[in-house]
Amino acid sequence: MTKAILLRLHRWIFISFSVPLAVIVFTGLILSFQPILQTASIKPGTITLAQIEGYLAAHDPEGKARGLRIDHFEKTLEIQGVGPDGSVEIDLKSNGEAGDESWITEWVSWARPIHEHFVFDLERNTNVPIVLVSTIGMLFGILIGIYWPRTGTSSLDTPTQ
Repeated sequence: MTKAILLRLHRWIFISFSVPLAVIVFTGLILSFQPILQTASIKPGTITLAQIEGYLAAHDPEGKARGLRIDHFEKTLEIQGVGPDGSVEIDLKSNGEAGDESWITEWVSWARPIHEHFVFDLERNTNVPIVLVSTIGMLFGILIGIYWPRTGTSSLDTPTQ
């Protein structure tokens, strides 16, 4: 009786508490490749201060820009805080408006807000510390797993026919 209860309890605790951790691990895995792609794409002298100042003068004559972001992988410069959409993205290869992003950049753009806000927004909205609850649940499951083999419920102990 206790074998079956511990087995079910162990299984469902790990399934339920591993979902938030799996989301964080999966999105973190995607984001871990971004620095590799960015640094591999950097070539010295591809953009100068004079070019950046020229882009700012052309796209932000009022000086309202809040930030700059250079994406070496996509070869784009984003001026934040200007334009009708809130930012202007410039293709550094053609000096014109940037086109569609590659699928890699789209995946990174998808994964970043999920990775950064998944746990913290859930905690803010539900007032439940998701990471703490998930960690306690996983530790409880580990304790059950440590106790479980001593009760003889190991799959290695089951007789084969």
